[in-house]
Amino acid sequence: TGLLITAVSMEYYPRLASVVGSRLRLNAYVSQELNLCMTVMAPVVALAIVLRAPIVQLLYSSEFMVVLPMITWSLVGAVLRAESNCIAYVMLAKGDGHTFLFTEVLSDLIGLGLNVWFFLLWGLRGLGLSFMAWYAAYSVMMALVFRLRYGLSLSRGSVLHSAWAVGVTALVALAMELSQPLWAWGATVVACLVGARLAMKLWHR
Repeated sequence: TGLLITAVSMEYYPRLASVVGSRLRLNAYVSQELNLCMTVMAPVVALAIVLRAPIVQLLYSSEFMVVLPMITWSLVGAVLRAESNCIAYVMLAKGDGHTFLFTEVLSDLIGLGLNVWFFLLWGLRGLGLSFMAWYAAYSVMMALVFRLRYGLSLSRGSVLHSAWAVGVTALVALAMELSQPLWAWGATVVACLVGARLAMKLWHR
């Protein structure tokens, strides 16, 4: 997720800034980047969720297995984070510092409140759920800014891509939390096949 977001900041932001005066091109660039991000994120995150236990054991130790529920839901939140960041870069490209500052401060306050509240309710699992809820709220906030402040709109395809990526990773996470690994692996295989198909379409386009 970090690599993807870094790549976005290095390649995507300059392209946005170069077409900031064209509403049509901004719509197209944001939609294209969102399609690409969601195509990559869905299978990668789904695989990370089903392989969470061996990954934790490989990188840390069995003592860290207690964080698996937090990791599971945080990974779903990472998909939402990538989605919202694609839209948030429009504020930077436009040099709209006041809106950027307001939304970031509000987002941080929401995140802090959710972290405290959910941790008190559900412990470490709550922190994962709060991260997911935080970026769900941030995604809604960015969509409102995108539409109401700038008069821009995402393509129908990019909205469907986003819904697919969030939906399939949430399904995998829920299956793992309910101790249904076969359902989780089935959804992961589907995510990888669909992701490969969408990637080929994007490549040829």
